[in-house]
Amino acid sequence: MPRILKKGLRWVASETNLQDVPRKPGVYALYYYGKRRYIGKSKNLQRRIRQHFNDPNNPFTEISWYQTVPKARHTLESDLIDRDFEGLWNILKGRRGKR
Repeated sequence: MPRILKKGLRWVASETNLQDVPRKPGVYALYYYGKRRYIGKSKNLQRRIRQHFNDPNNPFTEISWYQTVPKARHTLESDLIDRDFEGLWNILKGRRGKR
């Protein structure tokens, strides 16, 4: 069974683009001027990314998302965090243990 069912890579963070994000489970990445800064998972990608979009304390300029089967979310999120561990807001905010 494929881990990633559908993906949207490096979209500009805009209301129009958010409408095209699926309301399905998956993993997403938030970028701030080209640098990946946050990686998260959600049961509903569109709703969760929209929450970030409306939060002035979490600025981002682009998004990527990966629609997955529900059981693959955690593994894919961990793989993406491990790939870009340094400088992620996940780390700075204490959401992942120190390495």
